[in-house]
Amino acid sequence: MASYYLINHAILNTGTVPPGTLCDAVADPTTYANVAAAGGLWWPSTDTTVAAAAVLVSDMRKYRGASIEDMESIMSVATSSQMGTTLASTATGKGASIVGIADAGSYITATTVEGALQEVYGGAIMLQKRSVTLAVADCTAAGAVKTFTKNVGAVLPANARFAGVSFETFSGFQDTGDTLTWTVSVDGTSVADITAALNVRTGQTGFPKPGTVGPYGYAGAPLGGVQLALTMTSSGNVNGATAGTVTVNVFYVVRS
Repeated sequence: MASYYLINHAILNTGTVPPGTLCDAVADPTTYANVAAAGGLWWPSTDTTVAAAAVLVSDMRKYRGASIEDMESIMSVATSSQMGTTLASTATGKGASIVGIADAGSYITATTVEGALQEVYGGAIMLQKRSVTLAVADCTAAGAVKTFTKNVGAVLPANARFAGVSFETFSGFQDTGDTLTWTVSVDGTSVADITAALNVRTGQTGFPKPGTVGPYGYAGAPLGGVQLALTMTSSGNVNGATAGTVTVNVFYVVRS
């Protein structure tokens, strides 16, 4: 959609732009933007009711000297019957495409909600997450070893940067007699020690908690292409675990 009718009027340095004015936003983006900045409300020319009203008010002004107020009233009546449907529409040139933005802080260059969404999400840095839960079944499957790893989701995308870690859904690890130590840490290929070893033996409190960061646990640490892993370590064979579970969430952002 490129053509729009003006519903109200706008006062520019070059004069008054009256209701019913037709503008091609592609061919004449300057006029479109200047009128919108001056408070003008553009309406899609595909709306046949508004198009008919625009022809009517133009003729009234040309042949009868109609006032701006009378012209705005007619255009407003034409749009009011279509307003709800048009604003709720997801079609191109309707809905968010025609809702303007008052951006006092000048954070974006777009002038409509649709344009702002494209601008924000097109190059945004979005917080994302990788999660994994480690439980007794994983310890049993690891066998008679004192340490093993479990991947935290898939390999991180290029330009991923570390944002934080949260250890949650905790139930302390136990073994027969409760004689062993149990710790977990978040590591990754080529970037070991994102977090230091965290005690997950039965009796620990304060969950959820971030743990203690390691050398690669600082905000913004480069993790592009890294496979994160949760490392379980015990003072005995891990397959001796009889209870316990912990979930880790690793948060990151992807730089555009």
